[in-house]
Amino acid sequence: MPETPPKPNDNDERRLWFDYIRTLNERRLQASQRSGVTTYVLVATLIGLSYRFGPEIPQFVAQPGNVRAGIAIFVLVTVVIFSFLGTVAAVEMFCAGESEFRATPKSSEALIPFLYGAFALLGGAFICLDVWVAISTFSQTTSAKLFLLTNGLWPAANIAYPTIRYRQLTKKAKNIKNPLPKFSPFRLPRGASLPASALAFIWSILGAIALTRYLKSLPGNGLQPFKAAAITLIVIIIIRYTILRSIGNATGAQYFGLERDIVLNRMAPAEIRERYLRDLSGPDMAQWLDESFIALDHKEAFLGQELESARNKLKEISSISTDYQAERKQRAGVVIGRLRKALEDCISQYQVLTFQGKLFLNTYNTQDEKVALRGRFAVLDDKFERFQLTVAGASSLLKELENLSPS
Repeated sequence: MPETPPKPNDNDERRLWFDYIRTLNERRLQASQRSGVTTYVLVATLIGLSYRFGPEIPQFVAQPGNVRAGIAIFVLVTVVIFSFLGTVAAVEMFCAGESEFRATPKSSEALIPFLYGAFALLGGAFICLDVWVAISTFSQTTSAKLFLLTNGLWPAANIAYPTIRYRQLTKKAKNIKNPLPKFSPFRLPRGASLPASALAFIWSILGAIALTRYLKSLPGNGLQPFKAAAITLIVIIIIRYTILRSIGNATGAQYFGLERDIVLNRMAPAEIRERYLRDLSGPDMAQWLDESFIALDHKEAFLGQELESARNKLKEISSISTDYQAERKQRAGVVIGRLRKALEDCISQYQVLTFQGKLFLNTYNTQDEKVALRGRFAVLDDKFERFQLTVAGASSLLKELENLSPS
């Protein structure tokens, strides 16, 4: 049987999707080529630093107090630089406006635990270094010691709180059969960026003051330890950037794969949209809710079909003589299994929508998102009231079928 030719509108929409994905690929390729030059320069810088300062390491370590001073300066410089970068990032977030509330795309699902694990490992190591410097180096300086101990609380909170929060959510969701989308429960309002930037800027100033005072207390203003700490930090930043750049390039292969499949597999526009949202961009809250309601409608329609079929089968099985209990039991078992599965699928979909809805409501939302949530969950409440009647009917029918073949 020949395939039905695609509609003209489908061809136009497929062309729009293909052009869009191709444009994204070209932009990513250009960005990769530009950053490729930067990566080579940074790697060359890393090699040059190793060649220039590597032979001086034994002499530096041999001088008493240099290592301790270098570690203390490294901690303070890191605090100053990253606090200032946090200030810049917070201001950029405020200027960019409200962020989109999107789920994690499938292409990044495996990457996020890896990045969080690396952050937790490095953050834990820095916290230990921070506390050790505060206790061993600044034991007589109350202000610097208090500053560093307080500074260690921030990365500790950023490691502990997400772990506890995700464990709570996982525990609540473990009985839900259908997979849940991975929306971040840590979304903050745009207005929080300005206080955060002010706090980070103040923290960088306090760190700079502590660093200046400590350098003045060292022989020669701590030039040698400062140089060692600065070189160490530069090397770490270069390595971090190179690793993250390589990971970003690897995840970009998903875009090229989609462009290829649009051409080779003649994907329909609906398939392209579904794959793009699922694998690459992640659906936003409204898109996910709409797709979930569509899936719920399909499951409820299928449940209605199974109910009608089960009623007809009940009449057929009831007409079979009770002398043939094995046949009655076998036929009833098939009908019971199909009806129960359709019912469980609907219940699971309602559980997903209810659980995820509570997460949305307990997370910061813009005014437009709140309006969208209220409208959709008003519809969900009405649907659930009607569904309870369907559940009652299905449960009654299941009991009748089970009574046909008592054990």
